[in-house]
Amino acid sequence: MKQFTCFNNSRLIGFSLVVFLFFNMLLHAQDKVKIACIGNSITQGSHLANPAEDCYPSQLRNLLVKTYGDTCVVNNYGLSGRNMLKNAPKPIWKEPKFSEALKWAPDICFILLGTNDSPPDLWSKIGHEFLGDYLSMIDTLKSKNPNMKFIIGSPPPIWKGHRYGGDTWGKKHNDSIMVNSIIPKIETVSKKRDAILIDFHTPFIDHIELFPDYLHPNPEGANKMAKLIFEVLEKKNMVQEVQKLEAAQD
Repeated sequence: MKQFTCFNNSRLIGFSLVVFLFFNMLLHAQDKVKIACIGNSITQGSHLANPAEDCYPSQLRNLLVKTYGDTCVVNNYGLSGRNMLKNAPKPIWKEPKFSEALKWAPDICFILLGTNDSPPDLWSKIGHEFLGDYLSMIDTLKSKNPNMKFIIGSPPPIWKGHRYGGDTWGKKHNDSIMVNSIIPKIETVSKKRDAILIDFHTPFIDHIELFPDYLHPNPEGANKMAKLIFEVLEKKNMVQEVQKLEAAQD
């Protein structure tokens, strides 16, 4: 009888240990700092030989691993050719990837959009909607996680001679519109929504060699972009702040 009771107790202890380890693992997974990168082909890693590893979100992940181990998760929600403008031909708003980002409700969200909104023909028609759409995107994302922190980027330069947007000047991505119209609106978004702004335009203006097709970065260019984001995360202690918040909620 004693042997039978001892056997049952052993099974109970073993079962309890399995349950404890399972919930501990689940809790650990929930405590990871979630970082989302939302953007277009520059974010997706288009025209890179190995986009899964060389795009800037993946290189950012590698930098975070060196400092924080496996406590951070970086998800790439970039999609080639997509617009910030809701009424543009390819708004990222309508894509499953954007819905996935919403559902994931990241702790930190990085947004890099605007390049595909720069063609003169498009901008002249609906460019006035850009500011409102950008503010709306931040508000929409934040509705899924009120504690979400935002970093937004002014896009890299667009050099003459690129092949994107169309076969006429009016349809091609345009750096003049980027500098004089789009970037100022992104700066306004930063102020209105207390989002950290990273300038990807000025640091690269004299480094066309990092953008072989005059628009998309090569692996070295993507690495420099990742480092700029990582430096902001470190300077603002953003990962640590999220970890503190999660610890307090636990």
